[in-house]
Amino acid sequence: VELQKQLLTAYALSGRTDSVVVLTSKLMQTDSTQVPAALAAAQSLLNAKPAKTKEAMPFLDYVVKYGDQTAKDAAATLITTSALPLLQEPQDLAGADTMLHRAVALASPTSQIAPFANYYLGLTTFTEVTTTNTGPDKAKSIAGGKQAKAQLAEEGKAVANGEEGEQTGSQPQLTG
Repeated sequence: VELQKQLLTAYALSGRTDSVVVLTSKLMQTDSTQVPAALAAAQSLLNAKPAKTKEAMPFLDYVVKYGDQTAKDAAATLITTSALPLLQEPQDLAGADTMLHRAVALASPTSQIAPFANYYLGLTTFTEVTTTNTGPDKAKSIAGGKQAKAQLAEEGKAVANGEEGEQTGSQPQLTG
C-alpha cells in the first residue's frame, strides 16, 4: 500500500489524472482510510482543464462517508474554489448553485470556508434570480414571483452567513 501511495503522489505531480483516478479507486476499494488519496484525486479532477466535476463526485462522496470534519471542510474548499469559475463568463449558474449548496452542507459552520461558500452561494442565487426573472412574461407570472421570493430569501440567508464570517475575521483568502 505504501508503494501505491508513492506512485499516486508521482502520478498527481506529473499531471496523470487518469492514472490517479484508477489507482485511487483501487485503494478506496481495499481500505476505507484512504481519505487523503480520495481528496487528492478529487483535486486533480477539479483542477483539470476543463474541470471534471462529475468524475470528482465519487471521490468527494467517499470523503463525506469516511472522512472527519477536517476532511469534509477540505472537500468543501475544493468544491467552492471549483465553483468560482462557473460564475464567470460563460456562466453556469445552475452548476455553481449545485456545487455551492453542497459545499455549504459539508462545511462546519465554524470553518474558514463556510462564510466564503455562503457568500458565493448568495451571490449565485441573486444572479440567478435577476437573470431568470426578467421580461414581461416572467414578471407577471405568479409562480415565477413565488420562486424568486424563495430564492431571494435563500440568498439573504447565505449572504448574512457570509458577512457574519467576514466580521469575525474568518474569511479565507482563496486563490485559484
